[in-house]
Amino acid sequence: MKIVYLEFQLQSQNPDMEECFKNAFELTNSEILQSQFDTALSGSTTVLALIQQNQLWTANVGDSRAILCRNNNGWKSIPISRDHKPSDEAEKQIIIQAGGRIQCQRDFFGNNVGPERVWLSYIDAPGLAMTRSMGDKIGAEAGVSSIPEVFQFTLSTNDKFLVIASDGVWEYLSNDDVMNIIIPYYEKDELDQAGEKLMMEAINSWKNNSPARDDITFIIIQLNN
Repeated sequence: MKIVYLEFQLQSQNPDMEECFKNAFELTNSEILQSQFDTALSGSTTVLALIQQNQLWTANVGDSRAILCRNNNGWKSIPISRDHKPSDEAEKQIIIQAGGRIQCQRDFFGNNVGPERVWLSYIDAPGLAMTRSMGDKIGAEAGVSSIPEVFQFTLSTNDKFLVIASDGVWEYLSNDDVMNIIIPYYEKDELDQAGEKLMMEAINSWKNNSPARDDITFIIIQLNN
């Protein structure tokens, strides 16, 4: 992420936070596409959070996710980002209007296999399972965008911690699953152990459901009330 640019913009008087994030994502994506890396079929999801006093902003592309965990006479997990999936009707229309195609992969007999994916109209590529990302040059030709979705929230003393994680964590674990794994360790002020436990649970969820495994990366952020 273009941290220097973002910091500069945030230091200005009354910055437009959504515009700051969108410009930072655009600059970052431009640098990725112009780098020495082959981005034709390579890219990444992105999710970030920014806290200023009691205001929280999130920005994301793809299906990495952030949740806020609140305890107000009972625990509740609150999604603070939105997954950008081809199955989402609004996201699907963006791809179709850009000339891309949405459909599942097909097996030898023509049966649908797995989730809906993004393809070019004239060839079975790139087959992305998300509608927004960084990089993914061929995906961009099908309408895949690096424009983030930005949300703003007001924090309260009931908000205890954030979890920001890549899609490998969320594939087989729900928001509540992740929160409930962390709570016992949060209550004992043992977030390092919470991280170890969440990592093992995410790994085991893949072992129990798939021969493959996606990237598992996350951060748990305790909120100082």
